[in-house]
Amino acid sequence: MATSVEFTGVRRLFSIIDWDSRDSFTVTNVSPHQFAKLEQMREKRKQEMRVEQIRHKGGRKTRFRDYNSITQTLLITTPTSLHEKLHRPLYNDFFRQIRNMGLGASWINMGSRTLAAPQGLKEGDSTGGPSPQRSRGWPTLVIEAVNGTGIFETMGQSEASMRQWFSVSNHEVKVVVIAEFRGPNIGLVLQKWEEKKRWNQERAEPMLTQCVALTRNPATDPVTYDVAGGDLILPFQSLFLRDPGPGEGDLVFSVEDMHEYADNIWQEYL
Repeated sequence: MATSVEFTGVRRLFSIIDWDSRDSFTVTNVSPHQFAKLEQMREKRKQEMRVEQIRHKGGRKTRFRDYNSITQTLLITTPTSLHEKLHRPLYNDFFRQIRNMGLGASWINMGSRTLAAPQGLKEGDSTGGPSPQRSRGWPTLVIEAVNGTGIFETMGQSEASMRQWFSVSNHEVKVVVIAEFRGPNIGLVLQKWEEKKRWNQERAEPMLTQCVALTRNPATDPVTYDVAGGDLILPFQSLFLRDPGPGEGDLVFSVEDMHEYADNIWQEYL
């Protein structure tokens, strides 16, 4: 659940981020001038961490997931171990499949690259797109991690971020995957969003095209995970902006792969 913080100064904000255990912050009243100072401070902190090769006491890495200069609102996430385990294995598995198709050189890994939006900026967790078409532009694939304990607020927040990816990129983003952990006793949900036209609409709108739910079954020995929704499938044409050729096809995160993925996430709480 995101903590709402009113901006009262650059150092004050980073102090809150460093010492608050939560990993998501919504910061209000951030003018474009103040945001520029925040970016300068964040870059300075990055350089300090590189020099030291260790994280300085109390310091936390920060990701400016979304900044809107009109509403003067900034969403910050801090990539914790759980946060990274939610998105990195998914993306790495998809990229492995891309390489196995012989397309490694035709895909650019954008990571959490900062992308300029009409009214601010966007940063994903794992992003990528076809090369050279998107080498300097928007990704076609975005994967975002959400560590949610307050389910309803988090779901609303992540859905709003998803919709922004499509709109601010002028619909150049084609697939958004949200990996949301809702707690060890509730489960993990993978949502795939794409823009589609309904039968009675002229314009495409973001649509939930697949939802996979994973829950832990501790009654089994060894522990297993129940998966509802089947394999997570990403369409080749949407990612590469062309039809697949011989030996190419959709990217599939299988139910079997999900068991190892889920077990690695649940270990954070056991």
